[in-house]
Amino acid sequence: MNRTSLLVLLPTLIAGCATGSGSEPKQDPFVGWYANYRTCRAEYEAMDARVAAAGVADPQYFRVPGYPYMRTDRVLASFAHEVHTIDEIGGWVRKMREFDQEAREFEYRNLGMNTQEAAEARSRFLNCGRTLAGIELNDAPQVFAALQNTVTPPDIYSTAQRAFGFYAFSAPGMRARMEERRKALEQAYDKPVTQLPARAPLRLWKVSEVEDMSLVTNPYKGMLPDELGFPGLTDSQWRALAEHHAPRLWIETASTDDEPAQPVHTPRGVTADPARHSSNYHITFTRFGGIPLTQINYLFWFRGSDKAPLDGFIWRVTLDPQAKPLVYESLHTSGRDHRIFPVQALQRRTTDDGAAEPVAVAPQLAPDHHPTLRVAATTHEILRVLGPGDEPIDAQGVTQTYALTRYEDLMALPRPEGGTRSLFGPDGIVPGPHAEDPIGGRASGIPEPGALRALSRLPVAHVGRRHFDEAFLLESVFLPPAPPPAATARAPN
Repeated sequence: MNRTSLLVLLPTLIAGCATGSGSEPKQDPFVGWYANYRTCRAEYEAMDARVAAAGVADPQYFRVPGYPYMRTDRVLASFAHEVHTIDEIGGWVRKMREFDQEAREFEYRNLGMNTQEAAEARSRFLNCGRTLAGIELNDAPQVFAALQNTVTPPDIYSTAQRAFGFYAFSAPGMRARMEERRKALEQAYDKPVTQLPARAPLRLWKVSEVEDMSLVTNPYKGMLPDELGFPGLTDSQWRALAEHHAPRLWIETASTDDEPAQPVHTPRGVTADPARHSSNYHITFTRFGGIPLTQINYLFWFRGSDKAPLDGFIWRVTLDPQAKPLVYESLHTSGRDHRIFPVQALQRRTTDDGAAEPVAVAPQLAPDHHPTLRVAATTHEILRVLGPGDEPIDAQGVTQTYALTRYEDLMALPRPEGGTRSLFGPDGIVPGPHAEDPIGGRASGIPEPGALRALSRLPVAHVGRRHFDEAFLLESVFLPPAPPPAATARAPN
């Protein structure tokens, strides 16, 4: 079956209705049942203009140019030229439509729509997106090819900013500074845990578990992946996995500014409420060895200084096909100090042409369960990843707990004056003052270097170009294992 005949079937797959065989002469598709959808594109344009004018565009996903009913991310976009069967094409398009619907929900809330207005918009654009996807992609290989070529999100870096920042002259210095930070990570493992400096009393934090932990026993057993191989679990299963793999924090605590907190809007701007001890978790995916792998992201926030009222770091757990930890990663919420802590033995790639900074990789394997992160005061830098045998207790002999909350909660935080607003601006950056970037500043080409960012907008290299949400980020650092005989490998583009 060729691509044209596959696309002929898209209306039944995507729109749930038939529009003809594709062999008839082109006619106006908005007749009969479809007459009510003639104005859909104009309605999308009006709604998106309203969202843009209010400054409430949701930053989680990237809009697909020319397709207002689709949004994407870097992992989903990486399948653009690998979907061939009717199921793969349909699943790929459906997921992009779902991303758009999810993002619009937060835009409705942040626009201040009442319940009825939001319900009407939800129903209208759900039907508009379903219908337009079926009509516009039906029997039109050139339209589908255009979608394939425009779906890749833009990178975060500014070429013009690099030019004005004399990037070519600054790159060696930035690379040297990153090399120093990489060596500092390795040197931290040369000392016994008891010899790590502690500038303040140490306190231990662990997650507060509310889900049934039996849900994490063989979580993928009996699970049917979707058309692209992504695992599908219930919300309770995802949360149970997040609680099960949530790290413990052993934090130097000089003040309440070193306690896990929750971002809030205040009359003076964004900060963190230290009375609400929590972490935001989010499920994402990566591609490694031809198989989509689950990633659990944990965002830990802290109250900062007057100059930078909010601070934080991200801890990410990548699970193998058996839902066991494969690697851990950490980075500051601005994107700097990206570090990898392998859990399973993986072979490093040895190619290094000097065009990009090397990723810092811990010299020892990390524990495969209940990792404890040794966190510095004030900077909230992760100094070491400890195993259960090294687990300490705080000076008072009391372990404190933090709650897990959904990352999506950050997309509609209450405002003091009423209504809601995302923590992030439309560009994915937390508005307000922020700390200076200690690595390269504007020469790196990163807009607003040092600013805190949403998960999908994190540049993690100052030399070269690299994003935290790249589909093949792990494959750029490690050689993937050979796929099992039954697996269908997908090679990276």
